[in-house]
Amino acid sequence: QGTDHTNQKVMWSSVRVDLVQRAVATLVQCCSSGGNMKMRWNACHALGHLLHCPLPIAGSQDWRSPILELLCELLGGFHNYKVRIQACAALCSLPTRQLYTQHYKGAWLALLSAANSTQNVADYLEMRHRDDLICQVVQGMWHLSSLVTLSECCWLHSVLLEHMDSISVVLQRAHSCLPPHCWNTAHTALQHVTSLIQDSDVLSDDQAAGLALLEKVLSEPQPSVNVIEESAAFLSSPNTKTLP
Repeated sequence: QGTDHTNQKVMWSSVRVDLVQRAVATLVQCCSSGGNMKMRWNACHALGHLLHCPLPIAGSQDWRSPILELLCELLGGFHNYKVRIQACAALCSLPTRQLYTQHYKGAWLALLSAANSTQNVADYLEMRHRDDLICQVVQGMWHLSSLVTLSECCWLHSVLLEHMDSISVVLQRAHSCLPPHCWNTAHTALQHVTSLIQDSDVLSDDQAAGLALLEKVLSEPQPSVNVIEESAAFLSSPNTKTLP
């Protein structure tokens, strides 16, 4: 009986792995093909949830790699802004730097490409979603900034410097669009960058320049801490009512 039970567990584990692999492959296909935009953005949303899960796929965390590549591609240049918004949200949902593996730089480049593209909207029908994309991109930049390490500051300096004009524009736009409580992520990222500067005994010139530029980006005009705290307290209040 013990042997049979073990065999059943192995068989069930194999079935689960197969189902998960097929589910991931199906969602990737839904994101990357077809003319149904609603299907695409819903698939991006679902992939964002999957990225958090320790799925029972044999090997390593490499199953995330094709998903992250696809999300970077969609965010960087897809024509439909609602798909790009969901791709951005999914791409920037990973909680740790390790989960991004080699795609951390690609995620930054996709965000900056999206920031650039919002300055020249080819399809006027997408104009109504531009501010939503800008807000999502800005929050994505804050999130990635909160995960940055010293080893990435060198290339990040040159990349940010190249895109500073569009970064400044989207940050200014986000200031007028994002509710104050959303800026908590910016404060968290700024604290992380400041701690890297203060806790490092020796920084190379490139590292120091990268951190200084990132600190400047994160210190762009934003609501005061008091306004943010009051907004967050209001939203969490049990007496707060939503409009019908």
